[in-house]
Amino acid sequence: MPIVAEDTKIRIDKVVLGPYATNTYAIINKDTCESVLVDAPDEPEKIMELLSGTSPRYVFITHAHMDHTGALQDVVRNIWVDYGQDKEPICVGANLADMPKIPMACHMRLVDGEYVRLGNTRIHIIGTPGHTPGSICLRVNTFLIAGDTIFPGGPGHTNSPEAFAEIIKSITEKILTLPDHVSIFPGHGEATTVGKAKEEYAVFASRPHNQPLCGDVEWLKS
Repeated sequence: MPIVAEDTKIRIDKVVLGPYATNTYAIINKDTCESVLVDAPDEPEKIMELLSGTSPRYVFITHAHMDHTGALQDVVRNIWVDYGQDKEPICVGANLADMPKIPMACHMRLVDGEYVRLGNTRIHIIGTPGHTPGSICLRVNTFLIAGDTIFPGGPGHTNSPEAFAEIIKSITEKILTLPDHVSIFPGHGEATTVGKAKEEYAVFASRPHNQPLCGDVEWLKS
């Protein structure tokens, strides 16, 4: 599988799945081979290939839309984790606000500001509501898996001016405050960096916006 990022401790693999070309990521601890699957959109057999050779520990859902959760039940049915004396289905984690719309019960609440350990490294949970009420990003070292919160060129889709204001608050307070060199891996499309996103957002913020915005907004055109 394509490696999209790595450092001395972890690597991130990616596969693009389903009719909406959803990015699915595996965060892999290089010392222990433990892994976290991020989103399960479609084509469960390809997801299992993505995790091949690793020891899956969690499935984390960035948000509840079906183009990120469509294969979740099939994936969970196929992954059992050995906890010593017993094997149990893999733990599924999501933010509480999105859990009611996820197509199966989640075992773990992913809370803004908390950390989840993966071997000798930690994954930082960052709550970024706006695209959905329970959208999250996952930061590990200098890498940010952003779901549909931010893309190269703009924020994720929003359905109301209130949601747009919320996603802007999430982006400016939670993402653009990170160091410029942090890489952003979105839920669709190619990666960008915090530094690039700051530059693009600065152009957007410098312009007057007389009408409430929502929908698909582009930093350099809106």
